[in-house]
Amino acid sequence: MSTARRRRSYVDIGLVVLAVVLVLTTIGTADRVTTDELDQREALVLGAFRDDDFTRVVIERGREKIELVRTAVDEDGDAIWTIKQPFEEEAEYDSVDDYLTTFEFAEAKRRIKPDEVDRARMGLERPAARIQLTMGKITYRIAIGGSAVEPKDSVYAELTGTGVPNPGVVIIAKSVADEMNAKVDMFRAKEVMPYLSTALARIVIAGASGERKLRRASWGGWRFDGIQNDYRVNREALDFVLTQFARIEADSFIDVAVAKKAQAKAPTVRVTMVPKKKGSPVGVVVVGGTCPTDAKSAVALREKPDPVAACVPGNVMAGLETKAEHLVDRGLFTLRDDEIESIVVSAGKKVLSLDRSGEGWVLTKPQKAELDAESGNQRVKAVLQAKGELIPSPDFAALGLKPPAVKIELRGATMTKDAKVEEVHVSQPDGDGAVYVRRLHDDAVIKVPQNAARALAPDASLVRSRKLLDYRASRVLEVAVEGAGIKQRVKRDGEGGFTLVAPKGFVADGSLAADLMSRVSTLAADHWVRDDDDGSFGLAKPTLRVSAEIEQDDEKTKTHELIIGGRTSGGYFGSLTTDPGVFVLPKAAYDAMTLLLIDRTVTMMDPAEVTSIRLKSADRGVQLQKEGSRFTQADSGPALPDDRIASIIEGLSTLRADVAVHTGAAKPAEGFASPVLRINIEREPARGERSEPVELLIGSGDSWRGTAVYYARRKGMNATFVVARSKVQPILDAL
Repeated sequence: MSTARRRRSYVDIGLVVLAVVLVLTTIGTADRVTTDELDQREALVLGAFRDDDFTRVVIERGREKIELVRTAVDEDGDAIWTIKQPFEEEAEYDSVDDYLTTFEFAEAKRRIKPDEVDRARMGLERPAARIQLTMGKITYRIAIGGSAVEPKDSVYAELTGTGVPNPGVVIIAKSVADEMNAKVDMFRAKEVMPYLSTALARIVIAGASGERKLRRASWGGWRFDGIQNDYRVNREALDFVLTQFARIEADSFIDVAVAKKAQAKAPTVRVTMVPKKKGSPVGVVVVGGTCPTDAKSAVALREKPDPVAACVPGNVMAGLETKAEHLVDRGLFTLRDDEIESIVVSAGKKVLSLDRSGEGWVLTKPQKAELDAESGNQRVKAVLQAKGELIPSPDFAALGLKPPAVKIELRGATMTKDAKVEEVHVSQPDGDGAVYVRRLHDDAVIKVPQNAARALAPDASLVRSRKLLDYRASRVLEVAVEGAGIKQRVKRDGEGGFTLVAPKGFVADGSLAADLMSRVSTLAADHWVRDDDDGSFGLAKPTLRVSAEIEQDDEKTKTHELIIGGRTSGGYFGSLTTDPGVFVLPKAAYDAMTLLLIDRTVTMMDPAEVTSIRLKSADRGVQLQKEGSRFTQADSGPALPDDRIASIIEGLSTLRADVAVHTGAAKPAEGFASPVLRINIEREPARGERSEPVELLIGSGDSWRGTAVYYARRKGMNATFVVARSKVQPILDAL
């Protein structure tokens, strides 16, 4: 990271411009201060500032002394600073850089004339701090004095030294003086762990959860070392542990002796880190015990190298105590989906090969084809997410892995020729449809259950379009549904409406019938699963059969039959009788196909047709009579306010059922033996069927497809409906 770039992100634009000008004016004048430089920095405390020339910083407060020395420059050109006093350890580069930035832009609010200087009154005889900065041939010495009267929140500071331009006494902001008067902890590296995980060859974590020994594997990841059968370590689980390593940063530093005392009788975790680089010292960090200054923090003690102790976030302990069995990798691959460049599944001469293309995938074998992005991504995720049971001491030949039936190779995306490659071998399915998978990384064998194993076959279902049927909705003449407790058939009539052929005796709900025919006309799979049915999808004994009679371009009709089997993630397995392939039908489509298409308006009331209404709840009865265009209370009970009567009428006029849940007699659990509400409606005469009285019963409450409902029945109609609780409750509340 560029020193200038980082520092200038914290200052205003005017100072950035100033710094750029100074760089330009000091080219070729590194050993002397130019007139232009002095003019440009006239308003600042330091008349010259060149960050690359600083080699030493000393801060003194009474007997306390802090000394920083620049000892080297790293490969990025950034200075390496070392704390020499009050102890010796490497300083944090960013902290030193920030500290020097304070001096680079420290503004002199006012310069005090020499004859006006009163050193005793200004607190310069016994200053709060003395700071020395060595910059090439210039040595700045700054003494921080007492408070100044004007401007507010400012202090006196005296600038002296060797080769110093514009020495003398100035007034600076108190906040700037406080930043100059830094404590040693500011410069200390906050990371207690001595190494990044990328630099390690081995890690040993010991504590209440046992000893977890890990070593860097030949493929670049991690595996157990002498425990857990040397299995591969789960990448995500280890990442969580390593995240705790990164979080072990000092909130505050404490004395090593104090840390040892805090940990003496407390549960601790000891982390031993062995670097890859030969000759590098082993790192040992002990975490545990309560921070003496913050009960919510834990103590971290680095024993080796360079002992240091600090208070760190207390919640790192939970991650460090991750048990070995929770670190075991039970998946097939370590690569994540966004890291994969290609995937090849082969079974003899049968090969399925995918290459990444933008956000999706292209099929390269068995043929070249653009894939639906969602289908391709789902297939790759299914391969990556396959997990199972580890088989101890596996016999490769006995499990069908020598030779394997299928090989799967994943190649990771990389900018170099050394792409990361992972390979597994797969057996033929056993009697339950499960397969055995051998990871070539660690020779572990995993028994993968049937549902996950399906993604490991080299079938070409990915090239299939997710569109199963593609017609105009008006071409669908008839739909029949049988199964899941339903047997119904609806047909389009010649007048643009619908007739419910079965179940008999009911009027079709036009909206539901139109929606069903629309869904069938453009039926689409969520994704394809296999080229054929292996008997594991429940299609032999289907959950549901849906047939649709559809008019073709030649005005002839064709019947398409959809068979729906068992439930799976995101929907149901399905197949068309004209195609052996198996797909997943979205749950929303299944739900729409299993709705009874019975008219839902039968529970509603048209106020224009009504002459009187009688309502009876568990504790109240009300009689309403129509007078002109309004309703009034006709019974002698407690009077209902007009607004509550209006609420009842509005509620009855919008009381449309959500759906009919079944035909036939009411079930005991539906609560019609003791309804929460009985509604009797008398209607205007001489209107045929629309003059017949209506009796509605509202039964018990329940939940239907995630909605709170009441059961409802209409006298003379052999079906039970559900009505949203939100529609019934206002009527009950108004009584």
